Amino acid sequence: MDQRPSAPSWRRLRIALFVIMATTLFACSRPHDSVPAVQGKKPIAAEASKATQPVGFALTAARAEQYQGQLALTLEFSQPLVGTQAFDTLLAVTDAKGATVEGSWALDEDATTLRFPYVQADQSYTLHIKGALAAADGKTLGSEVSRDVYTGPMEPAAAFASQGNVLPARETRGLPIVSVNVKDVDVEFMRVRDNEVANFFAAYQKNGKRSTYDLDPHGSWYNRSGEPIVQIADSVYSNRFALPGKDNERTLNYLPIQNISELAKAGLYFAVMKRAGSFNDEFETSFFFVSDIGLHTRAYKDALFVHAASLASGEPLSGVELSVLDASLRVEGRPGAGGEEWQGCVAAPVQPAGTRPIRFRRLWSQAGLVRCLRLVRSRPVPPRRDDPPVCPAA
Repeated sequence: MDQRPSAPSWRRLRIALFVIMATTLFACSRPHDSVPAVQGKKPIAAEASKATQPVGFALTAARAEQYQGQLALTLEFSQPLVGTQAFDTLLAVTDAKGATVEGSWALDEDATTLRFPYVQADQSYTLHIKGALAAADGKTLGSEVSRDVYTGPMEPAAAFASQGNVLPARETRGLPIVSVNVKDVDVEFMRVRDNEVANFFAAYQKNGKRSTYDLDPHGSWYNRSGEPIVQIADSVYSNRFALPGKDNERTLNYLPIQNISELAKAGLYFAVMKRAGSFNDEFETSFFFVSDIGLHTRAYKDALFVHAASLASGEPLSGVELSVLDASLRVEGRPGAGGEEWQGCVAAPVQPAGTRPIRFRRLWSQAGLVRCLRLVRSRPVPPRRDDPPVCPAA
């Protein structure tokens, strides 16, 4: 039987092959970076919104925002206001129940912004502005203006509650942290090397926010006192801590560092903290001591009175090594040749006013560097401010 295709079938087959070859050649000849043509109608170009500028004197914005660490209602006007107006009678704030919120308005230096920092987070308020409110050129609003403002949640924040804490090696609540709307923080603890304590205090005198420039400057520490923390301390512990607390409420918590063995060794520590999940350029920092030695100091005209006692028992301590440093971190004086023992009290002479200032530091060094020593009773009574300090006879 003849199996060859009929003439019409053969003609259709040739046409199909021709279409396939033409399509393949067209696809291969198209530039690789060409953009496919849009099918159907061309897209409609979006038009930029046109901001409506108020005519004359008018209220341009009403919102809630953080200002100088406080939540405040902010009003912006198109023209400067008369600064001598009684704003507290021309403007009123009511809460969701219609009760008037007590407080006063403050006018910014630009004279176009009014602020009311007496509101709470996550609350709705209504602003009432009388038509008599006047601009500097004499124009007034003309009619009463009202605006509804929702303050929203407080911005998340966490910071160390104090600086320079002396934490006993045992029986302490921990390192205090104040936070709002922060559930977790990441904290890294660095222990300052014993022979670098003076360099640390020359560079870091208080806690607060610090950037990489202050912590790890990569050679840009030119003309600054002391040394950067990465060069004088060792990282000993890092962890994430949960901070319990209600929403929009400032809460004080304590990091339980007394239970961490890596932080039990006596010495000076530097803590660096950030909010979990945040990657800002600045970190919250603070320093604290882990020690059983408590120091009480009094500065007199020509001497510095120091009393050392145990934080656990309150009893005076013997064998404590002290150092008195000047502004250039040089040690002032040497102990007497006799190497006198002292029972918790020392009076160290300082330079008179107008000469090099003296800064007293407790160092964990091997040498006991003090000016003059004396033995005291088991429970010494510090002298009054007007009394001169007592030192051993020469």
